Amino acid sequence: MQVIDDFKASTITRKIKQGTDGNADVTTDGFSSYASLGKDGTAIFYQAIVTDDKRSVGKVLPLVHIAISNAKRSIQDTYHDIKAEFLQLYLNEFCYKFNRMYFGFRLFDRLELCACTYRADFKYRIY
Repeated sequence: MQVIDDFKASTITRKIKQGTDGNADVTTDGFSSYASLGKDGTAIFYQAIVTDDKRSVGKVLPLVHIAISNAKRSIQDTYHDIKAEFLQLYLNEFCYKFNRMYFGFRLFDRLELCACTYRADFKYRIY
């Protein structure tokens, strides 16, 4: 997950090009900014799924909808005063936890290992 400045097609295409090698299969909803993905070579296969049935939306891209709604709820519950400058850090934390949700009792050990081995590139930070 990455924070983007706007929903323009050029911004979305640039981010997708940065994150893929051009051989991606892309499945999206019918948002108009995604329409250029299949035309400009960003993706080999592009499919837009548009549905009016609210019940079938979760079947098309189930983990995407779950991840986005869980991210919104988690960030709002944990950080009541959300600052734009830290939004990418909030998303990074959420993704770390979301990707390790099946670790169970080993999650604390993994977090401890990451905390002990991480080397910051700054000496200190004052907020």
